[in-house]
Amino acid sequence: FLFLSLPNSCSNVLDDHTAMGENDKFDGFFMTVAQQHVGIDALLDSFFGFLGRKTDFFTHHQDPEIAEKAALRILRKHSQIARQKKTLQQEAQKEREEEKKKQQEAAKKKKEEEDKKFVEPEPEPKLGIVEIDEEEEKQTAKENRKDKETIEEKTEEQKEEKPHEEVMAEGKQAPNSGNGGATDKYVWTQTLGELDVHIPLPEGTRAKNLNVDIQKKKLVVGLRGEDPIISGELFASVNYDDSMWSVVDQRMLQITLEKNNKMEWWHCVILGDQEIDTQKVQPENSKLSDLDLETRGTVEKMMFDSQQKARGLPTSDEQKKQDMLQKFMAAHPEMDFSNAK
Repeated sequence: FLFLSLPNSCSNVLDDHTAMGENDKFDGFFMTVAQQHVGIDALLDSFFGFLGRKTDFFTHHQDPEIAEKAALRILRKHSQIARQKKTLQQEAQKEREEEKKKQQEAAKKKKEEEDKKFVEPEPEPKLGIVEIDEEEEKQTAKENRKDKETIEEKTEEQKEEKPHEEVMAEGKQAPNSGNGGATDKYVWTQTLGELDVHIPLPEGTRAKNLNVDIQKKKLVVGLRGEDPIISGELFASVNYDDSMWSVVDQRMLQITLEKNNKMEWWHCVILGDQEIDTQKVQPENSKLSDLDLETRGTVEKMMFDSQQKARGLPTSDEQKKQDMLQKFMAAHPEMDFSNAK
């Protein structure tokens, strides 16, 4: 009822939006408008200025509080949706952390049990006088020394193998805590769905001083009138309509790139720049909670199989086949499975 004097075309847009419910139909348009403003205050000022110039939002009713109440009602609605989404993400993160903690405790307990197997407790001596044969005593001492040497050899082997597991792929760097990397010009992080690039700028830099061009497979960034800071082909294609950039504290440029392939870890941002070893990426640092259940299951299976292959262990499908074979063998002990693999 607040838009009775709106132009017909604008009224139709509002009616369609109301009938369809919340959607991202206008995200591309609003993203373009947002990129032309510096800060949320300027964006809101332009929007309410539009309502004042082109609609009767502020003047249709004599009571000015009606317009304020309408704006507050929509504001509170979306504020509640955002808080609920954040709560769900935090709960999912907490569940992942608890699951990780359980796995670590189970691994620790298993290791303690294995360590106990190396050193068996000596039986308590029986009371009374026990005769010890001299040859038997020498033999026992010899066996004890042999067992001790065996344990020391295994310990040394474990120490030698451990550093080998941490070796990075040749020419690549270990991913940072955000599953990204760093070059001399920028630092970047990533999730399965998007990638953030952070570029330091001279103090006092504003959006109007920058030239940022995000294309499907190319990124160009620089100060106007100067050579580009970044200019090259992206590692993979992006959805440039949903990608965005902003200046933080007039000294840092943050670019968020929306990946087209949301089941791939990027090795680098720009082809030719320093790459990371994606085998060392930690899946718990990605926002798996943002994916639907089917896609999330596929991603988790993909990450598990990748880690198993890197360790020389069977994938989930191979393990399933082995389990089925073991069950069949147990159910048919009369059959010969000596040649089964």
